[in-house]
Amino acid sequence: MATIHISPYDAYVAQRNPEMAAFVDVRSVEEYARGHAKGFTNIPLDEIARDISHIPKADAVYFMCYSGGRSFLAAKLALSHGLNTMNIEGGFSAWQKAGLPVE
Repeated sequence: MATIHISPYDAYVAQRNPEMAAFVDVRSVEEYARGHAKGFTNIPLDEIARDISHIPKADAVYFMCYSGGRSFLAAKLALSHGLNTMNIEGGFSAWQKAGLPVE
């Protein structure tokens, strides 16, 4: 099993089945507060690194950060604990550029 890299649009489409997936923004609390993708829960990367149980249990976990680097680290960590992980390519920056919903 490997982390799958997915486009922001494909992650947005996956949000139609929230009972099947969890959507996690791994940026800092401050970054998240300045704006985030609608439907994403904020769990900063350092919290995940300290305790993997912070990640919600789901069939798939979609990770996002600002550009894709921190979310890839979170996805690799979750994958090493047996979770099915998706890394959103380009992160929140790409999400915004695609015109997807933000809060």
